[in-house]
Amino acid sequence: MKKLICLLLSLTFILPLSGCKSNSPDPQNLQGVWIISMLDLDQSTADFFKDGADTSYEFRADGSGKLTIFSIPLEFKYHLKGNKLTIEMPGEDEKGLVREYKIKLDDNKLYFSTGKYNMVFKKVQ
Repeated sequence: MKKLICLLLSLTFILPLSGCKSNSPDPQNLQGVWIISMLDLDQSTADFFKDGADTSYEFRADGSGKLTIFSIPLEFKYHLKGNKLTIEMPGEDEKGLVREYKIKLDDNKLYFSTGKYNMVFKKVQ
């Protein structure tokens, strides 16, 4: 009887852990160049591939990156903790500009969400 109770207690702790799968993106999968393909803002959606917009993010292995908007490059630092991506751009004051996004990686698509708007990027490199 004691063995049965020990077995049941151990299964109670082990089984939930064995089914756990992290929802956190792998930082290595974030590395590369991503071009915006969709912006969803207040129920209005823009298809950027069709419209030809030039907006991309480049994430490097060292935690640095580059945002390019209409051929204007902006360097930044980033870090990923779980599914939260924090991007820090230098600014006129010492704080600079800090943006936080919830992200999801799915094959060659990167989803950004702020709660107010959503963006989808397609990996090109």
